[in-house]
Amino acid sequence: MRDWAAPPLPLRWRSADQPPFVGREHETGLLYDAWADAVDGLGKAVFVGGVPGIGKSRLVSEVCVRLHDAGAVIFVGSCIPEFGAPYEPFVEPIRAMLSLARGVMESAGQTASVQILDSLTGRGEGAPSSTASQSRLYDAVVDVLRAAAGVTPLALVLDDLQWADPDAIRLLARVVEAAVSLRVLIIGTARSTQPDVSEALASAIAGLSRLDGVLRIDLVALEEKEIVAYLGRRTSMEAAAAAVPARVLLELTGGNPFLLRETWAHVLAAVANGTSRVDMPETVHDLLRSRIIALDSRGRTVLQYAAVLGQEVDLGELIAVCDTSHDETLKGVDDAVALGLLEPPRLVSECYRFPHAIGRQAVIDQMFATHVTRLHAKVAGVLEAQFPTAPRIVQRLAYHYESARSLGYRQKAADKLGRAATTALERLAFEEAASLYERAADCAAGTGDRDDFRLRAARRWIDTTDFPRAQSLCELVAAEGSTTQRAEAAIMFGDATFRSGLGAARAAELLRAAWESLPIDCEPGLRVRCLASLGRATTHSGGLVEGESVSETAVSEARQLGDAAALGHALYCSLTSTVTPSTLERSRARAIEAMILVGQDDDSFGPCVHFLGTASYMAGDPEGIESAQRMLLQLVRRAGAFWHYQISCMHVARLLGAGRLDDVGDAMQAVRRDEREFKSEMLPGMMALQSYMVRRESSLLDRIAPLVSGEESLENRWVPGLLALYTELGMVDPARRALGWLLDRAARGVWDSAGWHAQLAFLAEAAIWLEDRHAASLIRPWLAEYAGMNLIAGHFIATFGSADRYIGQLDSLCGVGEPETSLAAALEMDRRMGAHMHVALTWLALAAHRRRSGASDADVQEATESARAIAEPAGLRRVMRLLHAQTDVARISGPDGLTAREVEVIRLLADGLSNRDVATRLVISEHTAANHVRSILFKINAVNRTQAAMYARDCGLV
Repeated sequence: MRDWAAPPLPLRWRSADQPPFVGREHETGLLYDAWADAVDGLGKAVFVGGVPGIGKSRLVSEVCVRLHDAGAVIFVGSCIPEFGAPYEPFVEPIRAMLSLARGVMESAGQTASVQILDSLTGRGEGAPSSTASQSRLYDAVVDVLRAAAGVTPLALVLDDLQWADPDAIRLLARVVEAAVSLRVLIIGTARSTQPDVSEALASAIAGLSRLDGVLRIDLVALEEKEIVAYLGRRTSMEAAAAAVPARVLLELTGGNPFLLRETWAHVLAAVANGTSRVDMPETVHDLLRSRIIALDSRGRTVLQYAAVLGQEVDLGELIAVCDTSHDETLKGVDDAVALGLLEPPRLVSECYRFPHAIGRQAVIDQMFATHVTRLHAKVAGVLEAQFPTAPRIVQRLAYHYESARSLGYRQKAADKLGRAATTALERLAFEEAASLYERAADCAAGTGDRDDFRLRAARRWIDTTDFPRAQSLCELVAAEGSTTQRAEAAIMFGDATFRSGLGAARAAELLRAAWESLPIDCEPGLRVRCLASLGRATTHSGGLVEGESVSETAVSEARQLGDAAALGHALYCSLTSTVTPSTLERSRARAIEAMILVGQDDDSFGPCVHFLGTASYMAGDPEGIESAQRMLLQLVRRAGAFWHYQISCMHVARLLGAGRLDDVGDAMQAVRRDEREFKSEMLPGMMALQSYMVRRESSLLDRIAPLVSGEESLENRWVPGLLALYTELGMVDPARRALGWLLDRAARGVWDSAGWHAQLAFLAEAAIWLEDRHAASLIRPWLAEYAGMNLIAGHFIATFGSADRYIGQLDSLCGVGEPETSLAAALEMDRRMGAHMHVALTWLALAAHRRRSGASDADVQEATESARAIAEPAGLRRVMRLLHAQTDVARISGPDGLTAREVEVIRLLADGLSNRDVATRLVISEHTAANHVRSILFKINAVNRTQAAMYARDCGLV
């Protein structure tokens, strides 16, 4: 710190041309208070919004100048509307922070973070290393912020965030989340009105507003008294003399500070001359037109070239592009400065600049569109020829050539946009890279180049989890590309489908068409990859047998071919087939083989690691799960949000199985935060299943009971989920209907491959609860395949524990096999997995079996109390409810299996009470009362309440 010099503030913030600062007492007070909190370690982030010209930057500059003069360390970054570098506005502040915190970070062992940031800011050699990731980059930025804040409290100002790219906005969210626990004040400004409003930024700020340290300030227009103060500072006028012109200015400008700055002198002159009416131009452009036309024709030409060059204008570049002589160009610049259209540099190293983006846009808007296009072409040619090392030259050439593409520069634009995309990719700005590749495709003159750019864009959209956008691009290539490109597009469509769970049937269709159209002499590896992807898509779309056959053919052909990449892809695709005990070890071996073949940088590596985690759960190998989690944590790269989401799902499933319900809520919030990173909804059925599993174990399903009628259509729904809901809510007839529907489809070979384990579990639970022995006999063989394994739906979306628990329950219900042996195996598995909730459920199943089989009271009591000993301390509400229900069954008080509670209900029915009256009398919900009535009618084979009342009297229950 002793040898370090704080970065200077932007010179324009101290410029004599800055307009007077008036009003805003409340807003400045909030910013000063936020700084005081930050100094005390209570970090703050303040977002200042408002319409263009309302004074956002002026407010921030005023406060920061005062803080800086009082010794505060302030880092400043800003965005520009075109050709910005990746991760603006963070690059300059990060570079300055590194100079402060480098030694601290290196001493703390954060050398890797320093290297990543050096590469990002241009101080290191080349791009970040191949082991870096977007998530790792974000971590590195947080590291330098934390290290710098450890040395001194600091303010980070980020101006014009409405022009930040999506990757920078995600980085902003990470930085703000970290800053609220540091000695840091973050101030961001952004326009909050169309057409400039950034939806991505608005969404990010809305998400961050949940944090205590995040504030929003929306600036409003100045009031008349503030305009009076403004005029007083401009002219030394007394308040009384300024009252009339202030009132006129308020009417004309609406209190907008930018308009006030541009019109105050004109209004004062008009009022002084006794003009009775002062007309305000209808637009800002009209307001500035009088100044622009005050320039001679050559001066206007200079100003127009300056506007096309950008918000900041390098004088050497301007001289080079202008058709005027050096002297005429310099005179044009001087005249524009004199009229307030340009601001001069304060240092030799600085550029001229437009005082406000509104002014620059006004110049452009007063030009014919064709003239603007010609100027872009001229600027692009001069910059490329004479300024190859200028700042952001790649991005700037892309912007100018793209703007001039109608003049025959389409291919030039495509090439430069492609280079800009590659630069963004090297800087780990994946969404920006995807957008630039798409723009390159739109400009490409040849169809081959166009579709190559589309495929590159699609791959990057997959990286950013925008799967529908990737799929739409692949659809275009599949329809218009060459045979090779169509195959690559179909494979990529399949990759997006695998990750999102959406579009499997369409993926199979595209892959089949692409594979059949590939010529015999095509690249063999491509043919194998296409076939392997087809096998996976066929499996996911319901064709299990055919899909597995295609996958095996692809693996065999890849081995014969000797192509490591093709074999790795074929092995990875084959892992998505249904895994049974007979194929589990083979699949695990294939996953390991594929990982070795493709290496960590391949897109197949992550899915293989994740499959190993899933397979380890199925095999009852907790150490394998831990290993997979560790590898995924190291792997979170490229599609970091996707794999981080998968890790979060693993965490939720393991917490739930362990019965740690108090921790599951926080873990689910992490899952939802990860989901917000996605650009599209993923796996809607699986996400609903995950929420259902958490809700049912927490006994929160009663909240949605009023929304479930039992008459829901079974078409176009995930019926296993409905069946589970009916079972859990005690809805007998709807459960029977859904159970029969599913059994019929399963018998006809219509399988739900992605959720088959969940379907098996829900089928078994329904059959056991309904005591439907026929259904149990049909379900039992399907479950028998999984003896000795755990059941899991999706990739840790829902875990059900040992399949042997369900097998033992079904055998007990049907009076066959060795239920006690199966349940003992389930206990051993559940204990090994540390799944205490599943252990309790298995003890309950064992108690029910012993009771059913006539075991001694002591044996029944042992199982019951073992379940209670786990459930009560852990607060396992569903397990306790099942325990109480099982105890009620043991206290049968009437014939035909009526429970004690059902005897109470039938007695009230005999007295003529309605369901509502029964609910009131027994202090239960009306919905629960109705379920009891349905169960009674079923057990005593009665068709209505009258017959139930007669049955009660005949049996002496009343």
